[in-house]
Amino acid sequence: MGGDQRPELVVGDDRAVSVYRWQENQGPIALPGVSFRPGGAILSVDAADVNGTGHAQVVVVDYQAEAGAARGTVLELVGQELRPIHETRGFLRIVRVGREPWLLEQDVGRREPFEGSIHR
Repeated sequence: MGGDQRPELVVGDDRAVSVYRWQENQGPIALPGVSFRPGGAILSVDAADVNGTGHAQVVVVDYQAEAGAARGTVLELVGQELRPIHETRGFLRIVRVGREPWLLEQDVGRREPFEGSIHR
């Protein structure tokens, strides 16, 4: 994600996403201040280079009970900040097709959660 060729680990719980970087002889260390709190309950977290920059983006989907809707956010690590670069109402997931990561989007259904069509 950071372009330094060191592996990062993206971890999400129900409220926040954090990034850890591998340190020799220490293991994964949390990057200070690098987290994202979407405001809703996190449903999924994915990471891959989906826009061809050579750096992985983080894709987070959260459910906002007040709005009764899911929201998908694509984030990029800029300095010490996970910065949103795309947001949509609905679900986002990264699926590998061969060696290529595809970012798939699906609207939230009106009668069923997943009734909308899926598009890339």
